[in-house]
Formats: sequence, C-alpha cells, structure tokens
Amino acid sequence: MKGKFDGNARVHIVEDYEAALPFLSDPRFIVPDLGGFLERLEQHGQAGSFRYLRLFVEHSPFFLEGAQHKTLRGIASQYFSHRALKRWEPFILDELQGIVDALDVPEFEVVSAVGARIFTRVAKPILGLAFIEDERFDVLVMGLQRLVEPMQSLSRLRRMNEELGWLLDKVASGVGSGRACADGVLPRLLADAQSPLSLEGRMALAVTLYAAMAPLAQTVANVILRLCERPTPSPFDADRFIEDIASHIHGAVAPHYVHRVALEDCRMGDLSIGRGDTVMIDIEQAVLLPAADSGTALRSFSFGHGAHYCLGAVMSKFIIAALIPRLLGRFGHLTLVRKELDINNHIANALGTLVVRGRA
Repeated sequence: MKGKFDGNARVHIVEDYEAALPFLSDPRFIVPDLGGFLERLEQHGQAGSFRYLRLFVEHSPFFLEGAQHKTLRGIASQYFSHRALKRWEPFILDELQGIVDALDVPEFEVVSAVGARIFTRVAKPILGLAFIEDERFDVLVMGLQRLVEPMQSLSRLRRMNEELGWLLDKVASGVGSGRACADGVLPRLLADAQSPLSLEGRMALAVTLYAAMAPLAQTVANVILRLCERPTPSPFDADRFIEDIASHIHGAVAPHYVHRVALEDCRMGDLSIGRGDTVMIDIEQAVLLPAADSGTALRSFSFGHGAHYCLGAVMSKFIIAALIPRLLGRFGHLTLVRKELDINNHIANALGTLVVRGRA
C-alpha cells in the first residue's frame, strides 16, 4: 500500500488483492458519503440548495450503506438478475447485430459507432427511457460518472445540480404526457403500487441505473482496443474468448478504483489511517491471476465487491460475450488506426476516439 496527500485529505492507494479485502468487509470503511457532504454544504448557508444532487445520490446504491442501500438493491436486482435478463436477450442480440451490420467498411470509429450505441440503443430501452429522444439527455446521463470524482468544486456541484434538475424534468414531462414506453425498468417501477419510493425517487433510480451502464460502453471500446493491440488467432476463436471473458473484461475495465472512506482512526496492517481518509483500491493492480492449469478463477474487483457488487454485471458480461464474436465474425481481424484517450474523464479509463480497420 502507498499513500499520497491531496490538500488536507489523505488518500491511500491499495494495489494488492488480499490487502484490499479487509477494507471492503470492515464496517469502519464505507462508500463515499456524498449525501452527507452535500447536507453539510447546505447547512453552511452560502452554497444554496443541492436538491437534485441529493435526490440522485439518495437513489444511487454506489453512495449508500445500510437500509436505503439494501432497499434500492432489492428493487433494482429484480431487473438485472439472470432470470430478468432472459426476457431481454432477444432484444439485446437483435440490437447488437444491428450495430455490427451498420458499421462502415473498412474503417469505423468504435466509441461512437459501437460503445455509444450500446448505451443508447440497448441500455436506454431496457431502462424504459427510450421515449426521451434528446442527445443532450444521453450525454448528461453518461456524465453522471463525475459524481464519483472526489474534491469537486462548489461551482461544478452547482452545475451538476442544475443538469440533474433538467434530466428529471425531461423524464417527468415524458411520463406526464404518457409517452413513457410500456416496457423497461421505469414503467415497471411506476406500475409498482407497493414501491416504497416516491415518484421522483423512481425516476431518479431509473436514470441512475442508466448512468451506471456508461462504464459498459467504455469497457466495450477498451476490449476492442485490446484485441487490436494483442495478436488473436485467425479465425477468431469465439468459444475461447467467451471462456476467458473475465480476463478480457478485467484487462479492459473502465473504472480505475474502488473507493472507501474511513469512519474512524485505525490501523490496517502496517498502515495508519485517519478518520475521513480515502482508500482507493487499484482495480488493475489488485488482482489474483490463476496459475497455469490450476483450475482456479481470476479474482478481481472489476465489478466491485460484496454488498456493492455491480448490479449490471450479468448483463454486461452477456453483452460483451455476444458482441465481440459478432464483430470479429464479420471482420475477421481488427487493426488499430488511431486512438485518443478521453482526457476529461478522471475516474475511468475511457477512450475519446478509437478508429479501427476491419477485414471483412
């Protein structure tokens, strides 16, 4: 483990799988309490209201612990389990095939033509938000990743609060006019007479879950880049790719870190941690690779861990395992033409541009 200082905040970087596990099971370490931080800002008296930010944080499992976290996971898991995925499989496979069929030959730009379309053509209808045909809506939802970024300025938080208010208005206006789809997560949430969530809370949860699919779109682009940069058998071995799907996802996963915050002063191993310190588990480095012919599985934090394990993991694995064989089945081989990182994304390994050349 190693540490660094960022102003008055102390950050500890953990790069070992076994060393990371205690931070994810010890109740003295919690997910970032953005809701509490926003409340303290409002109580200060000069920051103004963060009503929409608080609404979305209160309906984002990533920022929650305890009863509210359990309630939201219980609700959301109904729509993202293996069983729930079955009803969406035909739709997902049709859309993925359509995305592959629409690609230009011989060159195409992966981020916009593949990743973004998975986000808007697959994830958006599943969340029941396809009735909102507004590009700004999709751009702002994908930008909700920024909520995870620590040490944000007051002006940026205010701007995000305004953007979230606009997002909620777009959803509410569609719901109020009867334009919401008959299927998908949001309509089913709205139809649930037993839901403990308010109307605003249900809409916020649907948008939050949509935003949580952004790393999938980014990871897909990273997987494709990885295949370009590493030799692959010819013809492409789809069965081998699917067998090694966990390794491919871990090698290309978009998020950089799993975050935890200390509730009190304590010691973990030889590390002295103060109350309020942030522990950042390096997803790329904190991994246990299976030994050759050991029969053991790769162990990583690519989808988080424990109670905060990613709700969309099942769907993400299915989409990647279905898309890549279709893509390589059509093009046979992909060659890197140009890549540019998204330098404005500080919490994920995301590409701004990825141009590849295929051989049909």
